[in-house]
Amino acid sequence: MYLSSDKAMLTFDLKEGAQINEDDDLILKISTHFPTYSCTSTNRATLEVAKDPVVFPLPFLVHGSGEICPVTLVTPEDNQFIRVDVMGTSDGKTSCDTEVIDVMVSQRTQKIDKECNEGTATPVYRQSSKDGVDIISKTGAVVYIRASTVPEVCSGIVTKKKAFEDVVLKEHVPSADGYPNLAHCRYLISTDKPGDIVSLNITWKKDKDETDLANAPGDFIKVYDGATEDSPVLFSSLGKPELLDNKIVTVLSTQKDMLLVLDSDARITGNALHIAYFSLTGGNYCPSMGMKIMLDREAQYIMSPNYPDAVPLHQTCLYYLVSENPDDHIVVEVVDANLLSQCENLLTLYDGDVSNSSEQNALGQVCGKERPKFEHDNDVSLLATTGDKANPGGWKVKVYAQPKLAPQQSPPKDSSSRPSPEISVLVLLSLIIARTVNLI
Repeated sequence: MYLSSDKAMLTFDLKEGAQINEDDDLILKISTHFPTYSCTSTNRATLEVAKDPVVFPLPFLVHGSGEICPVTLVTPEDNQFIRVDVMGTSDGKTSCDTEVIDVMVSQRTQKIDKECNEGTATPVYRQSSKDGVDIISKTGAVVYIRASTVPEVCSGIVTKKKAFEDVVLKEHVPSADGYPNLAHCRYLISTDKPGDIVSLNITWKKDKDETDLANAPGDFIKVYDGATEDSPVLFSSLGKPELLDNKIVTVLSTQKDMLLVLDSDARITGNALHIAYFSLTGGNYCPSMGMKIMLDREAQYIMSPNYPDAVPLHQTCLYYLVSENPDDHIVVEVVDANLLSQCENLLTLYDGDVSNSSEQNALGQVCGKERPKFEHDNDVSLLATTGDKANPGGWKVKVYAQPKLAPQQSPPKDSSSRPSPEISVLVLLSLIIARTVNLI
């Protein structure tokens, strides 16, 4: 931390339930710096940086002459990048458009491109640690610089990943151990087949024993519909960490490339992102909100995305079937089905609208190559689901309404078969006479 004023107040806030032993030491290192450093014309200033940020002011002045000289940043760490952030100037705050320093590959005239740190809206520069970095001020004002090292994978370079239509790839990024401070991790997820798009599920898990997004509000992700950060933004949690905290977010591209960016501040490290991605053939997928279909006596057909080819992975297709005539009932005929035989992916028919009800009364299921026919007097919901396992094919369903069967009535009794009253009386008299004779 660098403070430009000559006074500061430190406040220590202990978390609820925290315990402090009398033997514990609290070490606070405080040092003061002159507003400028000096160097000589033959021996330029060199600073060693590591993962813990160091903050210093510019310009560095040639001793005795007042001329500005560069400062060189080096690190003994391998496979790292040096990151340089412009934190501000004595003239006020900086923005991404601020041009107050030049950053070059050490001992060369090759300039390092300036980028924008969206979290702080300040300039940032990155360069491989094997080359070293030279910084020179372009202004007479004091410029406050923060320098540190970051792992190569989160130094702004692009890590390429391939998405496939028949398998869901899952991983933690940048690693299962989480991500470092001042990271800028870029992942380009692409599919090779023309017309295909990318589907990405993101989970930033919350763990009470570890850092969560509520404790790291400066850390965010962005997903772009294309290969660069100039592409349209599909999703952003910048300033809105609650959008991802312990939730699963699904993002779909509109073309073959999708860029995922994870950016972290210097406060605390966080948990890794868990991502699952695959491609959608032909860009076809189920509508997320479901579809209502009105039925009459004319048959309609509902088919899986990409039918007769395989249904895409991770799909939930919901169709709410309603008869236009309340006196009709609904018929659902499975015309074709080529699903997994163990019911990992299946069609399910429910009574009523399952999207608006917590109670789900299943009327039947379809797995494998079954082709049943269902008839129901009320509205029904047809739900088709797929998981991580690829289907051999798709499904096709015929739906329509038809008149309800009239309730069956008991056939009228035939009066001709009923004995007449006269015959009944004669029979009764005969029985009485016979019984009397037997008694005699």
